Amino acid sequence: MLRLIDTRTGSYAEVRTARQGVLRVCAHAPGAAEASDITGLRVLLVADVLTRAAELRNLQVLTALASDGEPNGQQAAVEHAAHALGIHPPAARARPGEAQAALGGPIDVHLASSGVRADDRRSGLVALVGAAHIYQAGEVAGDLLAGHEHEHEPLAIRLALLSFPITSPPTSRTACWPMRARRSGAGGSG
Repeated sequence: MLRLIDTRTGSYAEVRTARQGVLRVCAHAPGAAEASDITGLRVLLVADVLTRAAELRNLQVLTALASDGEPNGQQAAVEHAAHALGIHPPAARARPGEAQAALGGPIDVHLASSGVRADDRRSGLVALVGAAHIYQAGEVAGDLLAGHEHEHEPLAIRLALLSFPITSPPTSRTACWPMRARRSGAGGSG
């Protein structure tokens, strides 16, 4: 059984599928963001972790990336960085109200960043994904979103983005130290 905190109720809820064997997930990426904001990447990572957990339970997972107003170049950069981190690509891309049609059925789980309003009219469970920013390692966000992600250890970045509960934004400046670890082997604490 998969359970997530439903933003609308504030309590854990079982992830239920509308169609047996198929879990439809809509990852709601935030709109245009500043250079240090990697929230869209964190939303895709949480969708990837949910996908992998559901696949262990013999569910097929279809994920749509829904974005509203995000410049195409910025969205493409986030998706490129996600690919470099080993995050499954979305099966479809859509505007927020079009994700259901893009996936061919009702959405079972909505993963919404803090900048996206949790709409009570949405079908399925709504889980909030806290914002993610890089403070001390400012160049990493630019590197990730500019195609230089090969210089950073993917596992360290994934772990740093997941080191806080998904509903909480990583606010500690020291939590980003793993992102500074370069693939060349420099991986200290500081």
